[in-house]
Amino acid sequence: MKKGNIVVSVISIIFALYVMAVSSTFPPSRNGVPGPGVVPTLISILILVSAVSLLISTILDKNPQPQLKLYTPSVCRVYIVMGVLVVYTILLPILGIIIMNALLMGGLFCWFKRKSYVFNIVLACFISLGVYLLFSKVLSVPLDFGLIVF
Repeated sequence: MKKGNIVVSVISIIFALYVMAVSSTFPPSRNGVPGPGVVPTLISILILVSAVSLLISTILDKNPQPQLKLYTPSVCRVYIVMGVLVVYTILLPILGIIIMNALLMGGLFCWFKRKSYVFNIVLACFISLGVYLLFSKVLSVPLDFGLIVF
């Protein structure tokens, strides 16, 4: 597990630095109102601090770690969700945030089988629409719509 902690720490550090770099390109704060880059920057700082602390504690830990099974059904579900999120990230600029959020949430809701398929799809569409209205109309944050142009 020690190798896994080190790999996850390094990947998380790289990811946090990337998010910080991208967030710095967002419009700045105006008249004391935080800009759109504030929240991603704060989250990436938390990720960076967590990753560095995990890396340091893993390197300094001298106790042997128990072996974990990496291919149990529960862990494989996590791998599938991670793969779906990678596909989501790749397709987001192409299809846009509304379509991708609806597809992601609808697919995950149906996979976790919380309610009927129709309910899950409708709920995903309403949440996606709500996110769109919140960011574009209330917060005035421009969103990437991909194929859909408003």
